[in-house]
This record gives sequence, C-alpha cells and structure tokens, in this order.
Amino acid sequence: MTTPVITCYPQEEGMEMAFVLPEEFTSTKPPAPLSEDVVLQTLSPRRIAVVKFRGSISDAIISHKRSYLEQFLNSHDYIRKGTFFRLSYGPPWVPDFLKRHEIATRIE
Repeated sequence: MTTPVITCYPQEEGMEMAFVLPEEFTSTKPPAPLSEDVVLQTLSPRRIAVVKFRGSISDAIISHKRSYLEQFLNSHDYIRKGTFFRLSYGPPWVPDFLKRHEIATRIE
C-alpha cells in the first residue's frame, strides 16, 4: 500500500481516491492500470496547507477540521485554490486511535 491515500472532498458523484506511487517510478514507467476507471497522472509541485489529526474518521470530524483550516487560511490572508482533500497514512489494519490523517487544500 502506498501512503498517503488521498481522498477528495466533496464527493458529489462517487468517491475519488489517489494513490501516491513510490519515488522509483519517477524515472521508469509505472505499471499499466487494469481498469479504465484508473488514470495515471503526474502532478506538478504545489503548495498546500494542512491540519493534522489522529483517530477515526467521520463526516463530522472532517467538517470540523475543514472549517478550522478554512478559518485559519482566511485569518492569515491565504488564498485557497481548489477543494479540500484528506490524506490518510498507515495500513488499514492499524487501530483507529493510531491512524494519522490530514485535511488539506492547495494555496497560493
């Protein structure tokens, strides 16, 4: 499994997830996807703002962390570009109280 797993918000039509490939694939071609639903993209470097937290995930927690980050950005005159997304670290078998997450957004 790769980390982080990136989940985009809001999820209006299904779920959109992204998996970060290991650095070794920057110089070689990654394996071809087995499904047409999987798309390979190379993203340019970007600047993001994040709020970190641990524990389980719920819509209420995501909404709270997103509001906190949005208020912070507004109070410090950062300009947000795009939507919010969640970065999750660690394998699925790790207990919830040890899981680490971030709510993030691109900024100028």
